[in-house]
Amino acid sequence: MINMRKLLLFFLFIFITVAAYAQTYNVSEFGIKGDSVTLNTRSIQKAIDYVSSHGGGQLVFDQGKYITGSIYLKSNVILNLEAGATLLGSTNPFDYPIDSVVKWKSLIYSIEQKNVGITGRGM
Repeated sequence: MINMRKLLLFFLFIFITVAAYAQTYNVSEFGIKGDSVTLNTRSIQKAIDYVSSHGGGQLVFDQGKYITGSIYLKSNVILNLEAGATLLGSTNPFDYPIDSVVKWKSLIYSIEQKNVGITGRGM
């Protein structure tokens, strides 16, 4: 049986290692607007793709209302919604294409990816 203390130390080491290499990116760097009007789908996806292709990290959404259609989380990307930040789905059904793999519509997809998440005090 694995010693619980060793197991906890192992996971702590993994967490610290990943956190040490993770970058933090603010969504404003990618032209994403929390004005509750702008459709940010393409900009959010480009930001996710950029963060993933550069080793991963957190994509931070400051206070605001961010409108989006379907987005795909990629490996090693965490969406961090700060207090007062809200990710809102578009009211246009055409902003949600049916995914060819899962065969349904969704606001957020993550298909065969690793180390993804949505964190923070926002909604």
